[in-house]
Amino acid sequence: MPKKQAILDNVEEYSAAELAGYIKDGIVTLQELCNMTEGDFTPKMKMEVEAILNAQPAPPVTPAESENVQYEDPYSSVGAEEADWLVAKDSLEVDMLQKFKQKYPDSEHLFEANNLITLIENDESSRMNAKDILKARFNFANSGEEICDAIVDLKECGIITMDDVLDVIREDHNILSSAACSTILQRGIISRYDLRQCGIEDDFINKMMQNETSQSFEAPQPLYSIDSQCTEIYFWGIPSSGKTCALGGILSMAKSGTVARSMLPDNTCQGFGYMNRLSSLFVEGKICRLPGGTPVTSTYEMRFELQDNEMRIHPIACMDMAGELFTCLFNADAGEQLREDQQQALNTLDNILLNNRSSNRKIHFFVIEYGAEDRKYNDLPQAEYLNSAAMHLAAKGVFRDQTDAIYILITKTDKAKCGGSMEQHLKEYMAKNYLGFFNNMKRICEDNEINGGQVNIMPFSIGEVCFKDYCRFNGEASSRMVNLLLQRCYSYKPSKFGSFMDKFRG
Repeated sequence: MPKKQAILDNVEEYSAAELAGYIKDGIVTLQELCNMTEGDFTPKMKMEVEAILNAQPAPPVTPAESENVQYEDPYSSVGAEEADWLVAKDSLEVDMLQKFKQKYPDSEHLFEANNLITLIENDESSRMNAKDILKARFNFANSGEEICDAIVDLKECGIITMDDVLDVIREDHNILSSAACSTILQRGIISRYDLRQCGIEDDFINKMMQNETSQSFEAPQPLYSIDSQCTEIYFWGIPSSGKTCALGGILSMAKSGTVARSMLPDNTCQGFGYMNRLSSLFVEGKICRLPGGTPVTSTYEMRFELQDNEMRIHPIACMDMAGELFTCLFNADAGEQLREDQQQALNTLDNILLNNRSSNRKIHFFVIEYGAEDRKYNDLPQAEYLNSAAMHLAAKGVFRDQTDAIYILITKTDKAKCGGSMEQHLKEYMAKNYLGFFNNMKRICEDNEINGGQVNIMPFSIGEVCFKDYCRFNGEASSRMVNLLLQRCYSYKPSKFGSFMDKFRG
């Protein structure tokens, strides 16, 4: 038989029947459970214990009588309303209680039903707060060990339960990195079975347990100009916007032969190694380790030719613009000091789009991570950098002659919960979170006669992502991007007399 203090310290580990039994045996009182357990004895538990304590014991049944006992529905001896009330009350579920209220609007149990609903909702709210605290600790932790320590500390203080931990993982399979989750498993805080119960597939768990290192990329040589005749495709986005993964998926599907007939990389371009290493990470239907971050001040030029099914050749240069450029542009406008590497990133931008600007046609994609509107980079939200960059680039003349289109590419849209049209949902999302930036880009298109004054919003996803580091690559969105490049980039059809430029498509 446990002692009082053990019961008070571990009250959540006992069933309502056990607690009621300890109260009847005089080991602990109901008042002590309510006042001395720091909230672990929830209103729901209290109601369950009280129901057991208030239940009338059945009269003893003699052995002779037991042979003739007929077991009946406990609600069969009361009327329909009373039976429905007992079912709703015993369920301790808000939906059941609300349905009872709707069915019996004049019931004498309405007051009790409302009180019960309030108690249950307060209990759920306290659990929600516990999960919010847990999520915050996860976000601020820098290592798997810190996350493990946070779970242990919060549990020992009675702030969370293990159910809260599993609920958080169940709601977001990316709340923990692979390194953090691996550490939690090794320390025995959760098990593989727990992860499976949270809806995580064995393929992801096995991949995570292999502890693969992510592909890293070296800083490239400085870029001074785009020398080949091609369509230049610029990808802009702050670090962690999903820009690198999007490019990896697009290049992978371009090489696959399923959209374009073939892709021929240019081995003389500055970003040749980066282009091929990045594209090789993504294989349709396979679980892939996502690439590590690129040097934030580096810009990569990836040149290649796509051949379409009509045998036409599309020379393209995909430009992965340095993520740090957004900070550089903001700091430059604010008159703040730039580091040497930041100044180099800014010089690259000036070289290829201003000082040594080519006559090639140009398309710009601004990459925004879905759901990251509140996350800050260098103390500022994504919207602030986007607004600043749009006006800075426009003032410098980056979008002047030769610009065919500007797109907003919203990554990680698999996280979007929309019951209807994704297109409409993303328009509403932009209007809610990035309206100033969108309106600025639309004005730029109108002022420079770009794409009929329209800014197109495109959804993008690389597939299901788990543990922040792994994805089951789905090339659907990447294939749409390759098709877009084939539609919008100029092409020529080689002849036996030599290759020549045919005409621009647009």
